[in-house]
Amino acid sequence: MQEDEYWIALLSSELNYNSYTFNYENRNKFDLKSKLFYLINVEIQLHKILQPNKPFTVVSADLEWFGPSISHEIIHIFLEFCGISQIWLDFFDRFLKQPIYYKSNENICQRQRGVPISHSLSCLFAELLLFGLDLYIYQNTDIFIYRLHDDMWFFNSQSTKIEQAWTLMNEYIQMIGLKFNEDKCGSTQILSSNIRSHINELSTNIILPQKDVKWGLLTLQSSGRFIIHQETIRSLLDEMKIRLTNATTILEWINLYNNYIDFFMRNFGQCANILGEICETWFYWPLTRGGLEFIHDDETLITFDEYIKRREIHLSHWKSVYTNMLTITPVLSPTLTNNFAGHMKIFRDKITQISSKNHYRVNNDSDNYLEWLLFYYGEQIQSTFNQLDFIDSENYLLV
Repeated sequence: MQEDEYWIALLSSELNYNSYTFNYENRNKFDLKSKLFYLINVEIQLHKILQPNKPFTVVSADLEWFGPSISHEIIHIFLEFCGISQIWLDFFDRFLKQPIYYKSNENICQRQRGVPISHSLSCLFAELLLFGLDLYIYQNTDIFIYRLHDDMWFFNSQSTKIEQAWTLMNEYIQMIGLKFNEDKCGSTQILSSNIRSHINELSTNIILPQKDVKWGLLTLQSSGRFIIHQETIRSLLDEMKIRLTNATTILEWINLYNNYIDFFMRNFGQCANILGEICETWFYWPLTRGGLEFIHDDETLITFDEYIKRREIHLSHWKSVYTNMLTITPVLSPTLTNNFAGHMKIFRDKITQISSKNHYRVNNDSDNYLEWLLFYYGEQIQSTFNQLDFIDSENYLLV
């Protein structure tokens, strides 16, 4: 998962020669961010079971004004190190130093720092600089940075490695002329219940960022649970209420409502498999009473700590547990009549046609949502309008 999905994740290895654009079909940033959310949860839950007496640290980081702050000189050095020929170096230099102006009556200036927004070359330069960071940290600490553009997360049970990684990250970022956004950098130390009771004995690490680790609208607690950040959600709900109240048409109201709900759903995460706590006694408890009846032989007995030592590496069972916990709870689909199933195919084809025409990505969950709409409301729409597709989709305007 590390190399395949998060190693320079925003650069594609394929080119769609029909449209001459990068193929991001399997590189959806939100999908990767969502997977990372499950991964962090799984790592936390397994750590609490496998190493309950050790803290587990999660760190998140974000760069301040990343795109506009990138040094052209640093980009040139990186490209030169990668063996780019002089003719291309000159071309990239001209691309970066484009003439710009902010107002029509102002003098035209030459860009000295930063890269153009939403350009493939800008993405390439940004990933090149931060790939150097990824590689530098991994080679020196064995810690893998899960990075999506300039949003970064990393975690480990060894506090010294985490501290070393954060120190080296700051050195690297300063060296290339950038800096971290202190308001968006955070760290959380996960403590199991048996060491939370001795929390006063644990030293507070001031090397790491002091704010909370956040994912979307969720905040990571020291218990290892993500909870909704109430202050943020309250301000968003107040904003939503005002905008809905000021909506002048039904369609405007619906569009605003859908946009907010979609945003909330994407930033609250989805359901995934979880792992409960395992009691040592359960191994030896009688089978007829719900245990495993593991034979307790005093002559060959080893301690439970010895038995579980490094089990996440040596026992294949834990690989299966890890994989299972990363599985997202599947979405159920309704059973449609043959008539509605045929309409579903028509809807799907039209949505694909419209999305292709308007150059936007179709949500992977849209089919399931349409199936449930047909299941609950198909007959009502059919009886009211005498057909399900009662508008001209060719002239449908995307809002």
